[in-house]
Amino acid sequence: MILDTSFIFAYFNSVDSLHKKARHIFKSSAEEPHFVSFLVYQELLTLMTSRFSSKEAIQLSEILLSEDSGIQLLKMDEEYFEESVALFEELSPHKLSFVDISLLVLAKNLEAKVLTFDERLVRALNA
Repeated sequence: MILDTSFIFAYFNSVDSLHKKARHIFKSSAEEPHFVSFLVYQELLTLMTSRFSSKEAIQLSEILLSEDSGIQLLKMDEEYFEESVALFEELSPHKLSFVDISLLVLAKNLEAKVLTFDERLVRALNA
């Protein structure tokens, strides 16, 4: 299971309208490995800092990076980057972020499901 920014944000934000749904989905997939890409990690910390504070972003970072989280952080190597750039160009014109495109590549390469509440990304994953 690859976690998208929208999913993680809802999971940790108790006032988010999708918080309970994210908690339920995560709990029901607890037996499967969970991955967060380095780009999603960056995007999430940026979002947390802009919506809340850097202090809360750091707290979330510590949770995600702890061994107890069960989440593996995936860095972007050169091949993954180049494949993402190529797909970004190939799909143009589109309204997907580069992070979303990189998740399409990662999902294909890992043969994994992406947990997201981003409707554009859901449509792209199902295309």
